[in-house]
Amino acid sequence: MRENIFEKLIKDEDTATEGLVNIISQFKKPRVIFCELVPGIDDINADTIETQIRQGNQKPDIIAKCGSTLLIIEVKVKTCTDLQDSQRDGYTDFYKEYRKNHSDITDKKLIYLIPKNYKHKRNLPKNSFIISWEDLLSKWETEGSVEGAPEGNIVLAAYCEKLREILESDMEVKLNKEDIPQFLSYSMNFWRLLAIVNTIKKKTIDGYKIELCNDENEYSIYISKDKKYILGFGIWYELGEKSEAGPLNLWFSDYKDWNSERTSQIKELLTNSPGRWHLEKREEDDWNSETIWVLTKDFYVADEDLISSAWGIIESIITETDEG
Repeated sequence: MRENIFEKLIKDEDTATEGLVNIISQFKKPRVIFCELVPGIDDINADTIETQIRQGNQKPDIIAKCGSTLLIIEVKVKTCTDLQDSQRDGYTDFYKEYRKNHSDITDKKLIYLIPKNYKHKRNLPKNSFIISWEDLLSKWETEGSVEGAPEGNIVLAAYCEKLREILESDMEVKLNKEDIPQFLSYSMNFWRLLAIVNTIKKKTIDGYKIELCNDENEYSIYISKDKKYILGFGIWYELGEKSEAGPLNLWFSDYKDWNSERTSQIKELLTNSPGRWHLEKREEDDWNSETIWVLTKDFYVADEDLISSAWGIIESIITETDEG
């Protein structure tokens, strides 16, 4: 297998930032796409893009100019990396010092490039703009072709691949033995469950979107169509702790449009599936509210191919949904 050109170059936040700077400095199309994700920014003057510039005691990851506006870009690639005081207050002192020597600057925009599930998002300055790595990489992969520069497309594709690898490995890196909920650590192979969710996340269904949610409550995928969520599948830590059935869950949101025939079809499909699903109601005994199905513990022991079984169930439900 051909090694990714960034394999040994990008290992952490600093090297990811350097790679980002090189791409948006050299290639216009990826740079324009980046700007499209920030309201009011058409393009960045490539010659003004700089990294690790210090003013006083503050040093943002990237700065650049768009006309008379200074863009201050802070990069985070890990969901749990904390914010420094200067990042919380929006680099106020940096901006004041910078303007003393740059009279052409009259305004600033704060941009935070972070994972979708970044833990400290609530502590970001209220006047800042957020770009998720996931959205940027998706747009680069689908719209970022560099015309007339084949080497640019190779570099961009390799960078996107490497950043996705870093983002997807974040869950495994940050979880150590002490972080794993006790019921998981002794009752089953937690890492095997992660592998099931990760593998299914990479599947595709025509017309459907599959997204990952990774936070302190869950490690799950959500499947949607036309911006409406159909179902979720994954690990809910709290539910697993309270349940005798185990932590792999399947849930539906807002099925108020279901009629009794449709309800019976889905219920029969799950009850008779090889995964041995067990129904748990989160609220009242009413299928109009969110409904949770969990896998019985013997499923993990008896079934030799968890991924095929789980994906088969999800595909069946999607098929039933389309036909229904």
